[in-house]
Amino acid sequence: LGISEVTVEQAEVLQRRKRWLSLPEAMRLSPEVSMMLARTERVMDELFRVRQLTTQQAREILRGHPRAVNDVVMGETLNAEIAAILASNELGLEFPRLTEVTPDVARALSAHRAKLLLHGATKVQSQAAVELAKHAGPLQLWHERLSADVLLALSAHRNTLELGISEVTVEVARALETFDGVLDLWRADRLERPVAEILARRRGILRMKNVTALDDDAAEALAGAAGQLQFSLTRLSHAGLAARLSTDSCHELCEVTPAALEQLTAKSKYLGLSLDSISDEQAAILAKHRGQLTLTKTRSVSAVAEDLLSLHEGPLQIPDLQRLQSAGLARKLARGASTGGLWLSRLEDISLAALQGLVEVKPGLVLGISEVTVEQAEVLQRRKRWLSLPEVRRVSPEVSRLLAQTEGVLWMWGLEDLSDELLAVRLVRGCGRNGVVDLSRLTAVTPECLASLATCEGKLRLGLTEFTARQAEYLVRHIGTLELPELRRLTLESELALACHTGPVVLPALLRPVQTAELAAKLKTPKRIRVQPQLP
Repeated sequence: LGISEVTVEQAEVLQRRKRWLSLPEAMRLSPEVSMMLARTERVMDELFRVRQLTTQQAREILRGHPRAVNDVVMGETLNAEIAAILASNELGLEFPRLTEVTPDVARALSAHRAKLLLHGATKVQSQAAVELAKHAGPLQLWHERLSADVLLALSAHRNTLELGISEVTVEVARALETFDGVLDLWRADRLERPVAEILARRRGILRMKNVTALDDDAAEALAGAAGQLQFSLTRLSHAGLAARLSTDSCHELCEVTPAALEQLTAKSKYLGLSLDSISDEQAAILAKHRGQLTLTKTRSVSAVAEDLLSLHEGPLQIPDLQRLQSAGLARKLARGASTGGLWLSRLEDISLAALQGLVEVKPGLVLGISEVTVEQAEVLQRRKRWLSLPEVRRVSPEVSRLLAQTEGVLWMWGLEDLSDELLAVRLVRGCGRNGVVDLSRLTAVTPECLASLATCEGKLRLGLTEFTARQAEYLVRHIGTLELPELRRLTLESELALACHTGPVVLPALLRPVQTAELAAKLKTPKRIRVQPQLP
C-alpha cells in the first residue's frame, strides 16, 4: 500500500493480515499504530520506511517481531538510546544507510551478541572503533577505506571481522597484524609479498576470496603462515602454500602441480577441484585421497587415469565427464551417487562395459548420450529405477521396443520423433497422477502415439509447431493440463476440436487470440514453462 500515513482505525484493520504487508511510503507512525502493526502475524519485505525511529516503536517491533527489525529502513543517523534497545535483539542487526557511527552508538551496539552489519558506515571515529571491537559477534564494515587508527582499534575484536577494504597496503596489514580472529578482506583482489609477509604472522584465519592468483614471492611468504588461508586460486604450484590452504579454497583450481596436490589430498576429507584435465600422475595422487572427491569441469581422462581413479576410497563425482570407458570407474561413480541420482548429463561417449557398471546405480541415472544403440538399449532395459535420456532425439524401432521394457520411470525430454506406441505408453506410465509427461521438443508424432499420450492423467507438454483437428481429436480424452508451448497458429477447425479437451489448455506462444469461446474459457496462463519436470 502506498499510503503515507496510517491511522489507528486503518491499523486495526491491517493487523489482521496473515501474509506479508508492505507500507513503503509510511515515514512516521504513532506509538499506538506501531504497536498494532507489530501484531501482524507475518512480516516480509519492507515493514516500515522511517527516517526517525522512536524508542516506543523500537520496543514494540522488537517485542512483537524481532526478525522485522532489519526490515525497518532507517536513515543515516542513529540515536544511542535506540541503538541500545536494538542491541538487545538476539538476531543479527543490519544498518545499510547508517553513515556515521559515534562512540555512544558504538558503545550501545557493542552489547549486541549476534552478527552486526554496518554496510553504510563511512565515518567511524577511533574511539567508536574501540567500542565496536568489544562486540562479541561477527562484525562487518564495508567501507573501502578505513584509517590505520580505526583498523588498529578493530584488531582487538575477537570474532570474525569482515572489511571492505579494496587495497591492502603495508600500513593496513600492520594495523591488522595483531588481530587473531577470522579476517575477511572480501573486496581486495591482490596480495603483494610485503603485505603477505605481515599477514602471514597472524595466528587467525585469513580469508580473501576475491584473490584468484598469487605470484611466486607472495606464495613463498604465505607458505609459512601461522593461520589458515582461504583464497579462490585458479592455479597452485607451491606445496608449502597448499599445506596452509583450507579445502574450500580449492573449488576454482584448474591447474595444480603434483607436489601441491599431494598436500591437498593428504589433509582434506572433502576435496573439490575444477581441473580441466587430469594427468596419470595426478590421478595416482588423487587415488590415495580418502574422503569425498568432486572433480568438476573434468571432461575426459586417459584409460590409465580412469583405472587409477577407480581405486579412490570414498565417494567420487565427475559431473562434467564426456567420455567414460572404464567399467571400474563406472562402478565407482555408481557407488558414490547421491540420493538425488547419478547425473552424467554431458556424457557423450561410453563403452558397453562402462554402461553395464552405471546401470547398477541404486538411485536414478541421467545420461547425456545423444544416440542409443541396440546393444546399449539391451543394457538400459535392466534399469529398475528412473532413467533420464534428455539428449536423445530419435531412436530406431528396435531400440524403442527395448526401452519400452524398462521397469522404472523413463524420461526422454529431448525426443523429437515418436512413432512407437509401446514407447509412448512407457513414457506415460510411472509419472503417476498429477505427474508431468514433458516432450517439449516433440514435433513429429503418430496418431496412435498421441492416443497413448492422452492417457496421461497429469500435465502433458508437447513441442508441436503445427496442430491439426485430427490430432486434437486424439487428445480430447486427456484429463490433465495440456501445454503446447511452441504452437503459434491454430485453424478454426483445430480450435473447435481442441475445445472438446476436458482439462485446461496452455498456449503461451499463440500469435493471435482464439476465436472459439469454448476454447478461450479453457485457456490458462502458465506461471512458468519448465523444460524438465522435477526429478524425485
